[in-house]
Amino acid sequence: MTSEASLNALAPPVFDGINYQVWAVRMEAYLDASDLWEAVSEEYEVPPLSDNPTMTQIKLHNERRQRKSKAKASLFAAVSSTIFTRIMTLKTTNEIWNFLKKKYEGNERVKGMQVLNLIREFEMQMMKESETIKDYSDRLLSIVNKAQEQRRLMRQEGFVEGAFQAISQYKKEMQSNNNNSNNTQKFPPCPYYKKSNHPQKKCWWRPDAAVEELQDEQLFVVSCFATSSSSETWLIDSGCTNHMTYDQGLFKKLDKTVTSKVRIGNGAYLAIKGKGIVAIEGCTGLKLISNVLYVPEINQNLLSVGQLLEKGYKVLFDDNHCMIADAQGREVFIVQMKGKGFALDLMQEENVAIHKEESNTMLWHRRLGHFHHTALLFMKKNDLGEGLPELEVKPPTCVACQYGKQTKLPFPQNKA
Repeated sequence: MTSEASLNALAPPVFDGINYQVWAVRMEAYLDASDLWEAVSEEYEVPPLSDNPTMTQIKLHNERRQRKSKAKASLFAAVSSTIFTRIMTLKTTNEIWNFLKKKYEGNERVKGMQVLNLIREFEMQMMKESETIKDYSDRLLSIVNKAQEQRRLMRQEGFVEGAFQAISQYKKEMQSNNNNSNNTQKFPPCPYYKKSNHPQKKCWWRPDAAVEELQDEQLFVVSCFATSSSSETWLIDSGCTNHMTYDQGLFKKLDKTVTSKVRIGNGAYLAIKGKGIVAIEGCTGLKLISNVLYVPEINQNLLSVGQLLEKGYKVLFDDNHCMIADAQGREVFIVQMKGKGFALDLMQEENVAIHKEESNTMLWHRRLGHFHHTALLFMKKNDLGEGLPELEVKPPTCVACQYGKQTKLPFPQNKA
């Protein structure tokens, strides 16, 4: 009883839209230890009792029904409030689990790109001067464990070989492109363009290549791979030409007549299904972002640095932080670098720059020519001034008045 009570007192891991694979492993272990994993993994219905049930049948029926209810309550308690609004209408625990898996784990292509990104990240790791050997090894082990977890999930779903073959082929193509850039290769003269610097199958002038043409003004470049993320997190990207989101529910106004294509980091093209204004609920209230493209397949919200600069904002990258300020120079957001990227989460208070508000008392004190504070309170109390706001009883000290009324000389008189 003691071990069971301590297990029930242990809170489930909370998922906020980031690191789904880690949360899924921890949540599965939690449900398994609570004897609730069967109610999540298997889609079964609790049949009604017969007309004359035995005590054993009644007990078994109640246990199975309570197990499903506890499993559903555990899943509801293991997600953030924003994600809860997306799963609250789902009826069974199996539907909830599969929805989260499909939404945040990604498809075969996304998983393959995630493994490729982890491999690249591992190869580019370097030990920092201020870092200990233990910290460096822990960082490497964290990347290796994430890659192994991705490979385990891909093997379970039966497409690990194809995904890793695609990764291997991609690396070979990158190596081949690097070699070709260093060594100019001659080809037979192309019958279409009459040049020998490219093969015939890659000629843009061949007749069957017309279907692949795109208008330049409708082509946008995204310098990132498609990865899973929460809809509250926006990646600040200097290589992205437009704000983009995959969540249609964020749009306050959406014009679906705007259609085009967007190119991602691996060279593929994704469809743009609309353009509009996004409304985001943050810890400081509602935020509106205009001219946002709706791209359902990117699985990542993107904030374009170029578009922010066009709107008059200032973006500064310094000391592992990204600062976004308005046209007056007031700080709006301060984002810390995580994983060589800047992810802005409006629900995190540390990302929001708190503006220092000036005291109304000091403001009216200076407006009236450094008027006495007691007289200001008298005017407010007797309604002698129109538009006077609420004033503080103990205002801050006015430095100008303090220096102006100082009678002591700053330096002693020279008696020589």
